[in-house]
Amino acid sequence: MAYNNPWHYERREFAKSVYDTLTSNVVPAVRLFRQRRTGKSQFLIHDLGSYAIERRHPVVFADLKENLSPIRAILNEIQEAKKKLDLGEHKER
Repeated sequence: MAYNNPWHYERREFAKSVYDTLTSNVVPAVRLFRQRRTGKSQFLIHDLGSYAIERRHPVVFADLKENLSPIRAILNEIQEAKKKLDLGEHKER
């Protein structure tokens, strides 16, 4: 699904590569390591997230930086995503 922001640099091939790596069970996780404000979250939400949703993969985003309890943030986001899936409301952010 296209993200209509003229400042967003779409990285569809990189999203496909990361998605394929994660879904092939070769590795359990990937790390995106760059300095602040270089588009990591934008990539996760608008490129990789969109790519996964198009392939009917449930996607959960949890902002750990803005939360005092990262585990609680993750669990809350998973619970909210499950509610949406149960109600048939899972949509891209």
